Amino acid sequence: MGKLSGILTTVFLFVSISYAQELTPQNIFNSHRTYVNGDIQVEFDDTKFIIINQNGETYSKEIAGRKILKISPGGKYFLIANHAFPQDKSDYLITLSVFDNSGNEIFEKNIKAYFDMPHPLFAINDDGIAAGFDPLYFKFITISKNEIKESAVIKDAPFEMERAAFIQADSKEFYVLSSIEPLSIEHEKANVSLFRINSSDGIIEQTGLDLSTPVLLKIIENELYVSGIKFTAQQPVQYLFKFTKNLQTTVSNNIAVERLVKSGSSLFGKYADKIFKLNIDLTIEKVYSSNLHARVLDLAADKSAVYALITDGNNLYLSNFNSELEMISQRKLAAQKILGSESIQTAGGKLLLHLGDKTVEY
Repeated sequence: MGKLSGILTTVFLFVSISYAQELTPQNIFNSHRTYVNGDIQVEFDDTKFIIINQNGETYSKEIAGRKILKISPGGKYFLIANHAFPQDKSDYLITLSVFDNSGNEIFEKNIKAYFDMPHPLFAINDDGIAAGFDPLYFKFITISKNEIKESAVIKDAPFEMERAAFIQADSKEFYVLSSIEPLSIEHEKANVSLFRINSSDGIIEQTGLDLSTPVLLKIIENELYVSGIKFTAQQPVQYLFKFTKNLQTTVSNNIAVERLVKSGSSLFGKYADKIFKLNIDLTIEKVYSSNLHARVLDLAADKSAVYALITDGNNLYLSNFNSELEMISQRKLAAQKILGSESIQTAGGKLLLHLGDKTVEY
């Protein structure tokens, strides 16, 4: 986690595979571009970021570094975090720029980060409060216009570089899911905790999970989904849980998902070479399984379709499915590298494919 791995320059071509209604590129941008809402787009590369409304560019900032974009759950605010990774082995700054949904800058803050160490994970809520979770020291960082506050999520937590961690925001609170110790398939003790953190008063609620490592934390329509792996007799057992916002488990199933999206009234998750269609009680309704040597890398959805990025080790494919997980089309991408997470997304009524420093809009 020391650097935003997996973001590499990509040279690619598009080669059609014969399916009806195949996906067709509408625009190709030489940068990372996405929609905050129907009126505002954000475009960035390693040298700058630009905010664009329907009339054109409204804000630009030249700033060197790797960037991530986080949007609040209700779309009221968004955060651009710039990681100024140095060429030499020195510490660096993460610059956090927060904007409202009209593209107006609300504030900018800097956080010090350490060379070759895990950096904080960020989220932003609908009050315009940003937060970071530092898995190295198990610290929670609240970032507002007036101040930056740090607090220990677990008191006297040991320094640890190999925690698997996630952060999500709802309208006001933040949720953190993290392993406590490095993953060991030989140790069967509970090793994962889920935290609810109030951004106003800093109160932290915690519930322990009998998992060896987490693989997902996601909020979908006011419900909290957690997935992870538990090693028993050195064999992995998969779990998917649904929690209330008060950290109460409502349903669970013995599957794992690394990505979870909603289309219509159904949930769709991906793990390894499979895509699952799930009912609201987390029972499996249908399964799509790619061929033996393929892996589903990423998943996205809109109201009527599900999209998957799939690799067979040599080739990359962009596929879309209907609500019954029947393939509608597939496009072969002669690409070498992709963005490590959120490589495909639906935003602004578009499907966006992020390949290295390029974005393809369908």
